[in-house]
Amino acid sequence: MGRKRPIIVGIDPGMRVGISVIDLYGTPLVTFTLRTPSKSKIIRSILEFGKPLIVACDVNPLPRIIRKVASALGARSFYPETSLTDSEKSKLVRKFEGMVKDSHQKDSLAAALKAYKSYSELFSKVRNELKRIGKEEVYEKVISLLLTKKGENIKGAIRVVLNES
Repeated sequence: MGRKRPIIVGIDPGMRVGISVIDLYGTPLVTFTLRTPSKSKIIRSILEFGKPLIVACDVNPLPRIIRKVASALGARSFYPETSLTDSEKSKLVRKFEGMVKDSHQKDSLAAALKAYKSYSELFSKVRNELKRIGKEEVYEKVISLLLTKKGENIKGAIRVVLNES
């Protein structure tokens, strides 16, 4: 199997767990709901879609299960400064309502999109720098490096990725 695509995952924990997966361009790939899953079942389900860089939720404080799942996946955990309101969630997912089958999926998709928005400045800077040097094809690798290695800056991460290619 080849290199797994980097993803951002939103999770709405509870008896029914909503899970949403988006790519590094903010495009939702899938939303689904699991009934009373174990932590390992949540992790296996996520890994079917790629390598999570961020595991997000829509509430503050960060639920323990989100921290544990993110840690097990080697991903960053994300939670908003204040818990998202229903109207904020509706606004975030409005464009993708056709994908959402229940409130758990809506909450998980809102969490993933909120995480994406909070990192959007970084994503934009990386895309602009790669466009400037004509190397847009390494975008996902650069973002993966930046989100998994502490202390790496954009130009340094681009240099590392281009040297590996």
